[in-house]
Amino acid sequence: MARVVVWLLIFSLWSAPAGAGWGSLSLSDEAELARKFDLVIETRFPPVQDTVVLDYVQGLVDRLLAVMPPQPFPVRVTVVEHPALNAFASPAGRVTVFTGLIAQLESEDELASVLAHELAHVSERHVAQGIERSQYLSVGTLIGMLAGALLGAGGKSESGQALMLGSVAGASSLAFKYSRENERAADQLGFATLVDAGFDPMAMPRAFTRMRRLQWLGGGGNTPSYLSTHPALEERTTALEARAREIAAQRQPQPSATASRFALVQTLVRAAFTPPESAKALFRSQEVRDPCQAALGLGMASARLHQTAEAEAGLTRAMACPQIRPVAAREMGRLLLSLGRVSQAVEFLRAAQQGLPGDVTTGVLLAQAFLDLGDAAQAWPLVQPALERFSHDSDLWQLSGRIEAARGKESAAHLAFARSFAFARRWEKYAWHLQRAKALAQTPAERQAISHLEAEVEELQQLVRQLG
Repeated sequence: MARVVVWLLIFSLWSAPAGAGWGSLSLSDEAELARKFDLVIETRFPPVQDTVVLDYVQGLVDRLLAVMPPQPFPVRVTVVEHPALNAFASPAGRVTVFTGLIAQLESEDELASVLAHELAHVSERHVAQGIERSQYLSVGTLIGMLAGALLGAGGKSESGQALMLGSVAGASSLAFKYSRENERAADQLGFATLVDAGFDPMAMPRAFTRMRRLQWLGGGGNTPSYLSTHPALEERTTALEARAREIAAQRQPQPSATASRFALVQTLVRAAFTPPESAKALFRSQEVRDPCQAALGLGMASARLHQTAEAEAGLTRAMACPQIRPVAAREMGRLLLSLGRVSQAVEFLRAAQQGLPGDVTTGVLLAQAFLDLGDAAQAWPLVQPALERFSHDSDLWQLSGRIEAARGKESAAHLAFARSFAFARRWEKYAWHLQRAKALAQTPAERQAISHLEAEVEELQQLVRQLG
């Protein structure tokens, strides 16, 4: 319960977005609320930065959105590293997907069904509606409710549920009543969206059943609140199954051009974000059924264990498979770069770049390689798309600082290092590099960039202090 109190104190210190009346939440108010909530998410869950994974999940979302009405916000998907079987919607069109969901579901259709459910919450603006209905509650309490949902989403359902109960106080029955109604509405709209987009109608009840079963096997706490806090789950799943059978009898799911991509993305997630020894055991069990994915997974997991020979052998086998060759080449380049075999790494990364045009992850690895070879001119443009997409990543800004220093851009280098240390919460080093950037700044653009960083870091420091 102490953690509940901490969260409530944290959010009671935050001020409301300007102009927010909470009785009628405007789109600009919701966007500001979402921005603050994004900061909380970033402090709790490491974001996944493999653009093969991110672009695939975004592609599924876009396919679902194509059959939905226009949305009030652009839908932005974030994938975060966490073993929970979860995805959740938050204000202003945000959808967060946990790696555990991708790792443990069994098909693209099942993943799409969970995304469709969350997109229904986005489309209906259930979070905003809940805030509007709760106009008698304080701003801090309302944001605390969102934080409670986040805690529960991360596999800490007991803490999350306690915070929800504490936040709504005497109105808890009303809040949970609305929540049940919202979940049923999300079931219905999400199911219709799934079907209209051409996915298997049986996928949603199958995914819910699978997630519930895995919760039981794992002792609970690893499923979203809409599967764990509402006793009508069996009734809802049964209703979805009945509707799915009726539709399946009338039409077949449309063939998906990306169904095979799910296997690749799942392999990347399992190899990179599950315990490496467990991942190796899983991939060994798949060698007969799917030798290509097994080889890629074994190579990546072995690399994490510093088993170089086995990693190189697995990735070499994977590169013999045309459908996954570019990703295997990228991972081979990553391995060779870590071993100091930089010129060889560049060859593989160039090959990966041809097969994965626009892949930011490959670009970052190439930037590292060129910098190691003393070619900062080629490294600099490769890292820029990554900085735009992952603007709070400490390692990326560290790399950018090294590149700027090699290019002789001293103020820009110190500013990049300051960003890197700020996002790593190393405040003394941040302050030192910030002062150096100020002393070396010569242009209005450089001084404006410094002021922007100071304002951004001030807000971040406030959040970190409050989180303790």
